[in-house]
Amino acid sequence: MAKVATYTSYDELANFSEDHQFHQQKASYLTQFMNVALKDEDWSVAFKAIDDLRITNKYHPAELAENIDYLAPLIKAAVDNLRSNISKNALTLCNEIYANKSMTGELKYATQLKTFVRNTVPSLLQRTLADKVFINKEAKEALSQCVKNLAVPETLEVLSNEGLRNKQNNMKLTELCYTMFLTAYCKAAPVEVTESTIMLLQLLIEGIESVPRIKKVSVDMLKSLKVRIEE
Repeated sequence: MAKVATYTSYDELANFSEDHQFHQQKASYLTQFMNVALKDEDWSVAFKAIDDLRITNKYHPAELAENIDYLAPLIKAAVDNLRSNISKNALTLCNEIYANKSMTGELKYATQLKTFVRNTVPSLLQRTLADKVFINKEAKEALSQCVKNLAVPETLEVLSNEGLRNKQNNMKLTELCYTMFLTAYCKAAPVEVTESTIMLLQLLIEGIESVPRIKKVSVDMLKSLKVRIEE
């Protein structure tokens, strides 16, 4: 009988049982075990491992943050996975990590999440272009949570280099990233001239000289920036 993927909502995620391996060897479970499980040829094993990371994010964010540098490339690979159920569940994991204020709201964890941003945001951007709606929708939601809750310089840099100046010259991706960049900038950067401000102004100049769709987004960004400065 063929295996069927069952997606569990965030509210339905239950904590690990008391005798679960996680409680016995937390560090090795989140590193050695996950390294094997997430690469397993049996998709159901990798799918279950992603669910376990979702549980860890919900109930044990400190432990996840401590091991996020190790896990980041493994989660990126899961997002990039050609099997849609693995990619969808990994995108959900990214969405929940970026939405978790226990992670993004703590400075010590936010610093550790910079590696996670560098690894996952480029893949999230590419997944917004997926043909399957349930994939591109989840990717956009994860990006939205990232720019709202973790607007660190790394987020702005990746949005600029991987999105606004994407090698495919994809206008849909460029337009999305202009909006995302502005959201991140307004959440993070002070009004005085900073590296982020200079980056934003450079992008606005390029955008105003671009095609009509991008020009419109750039003008809207300028208006929003004006309002922010006046505040």
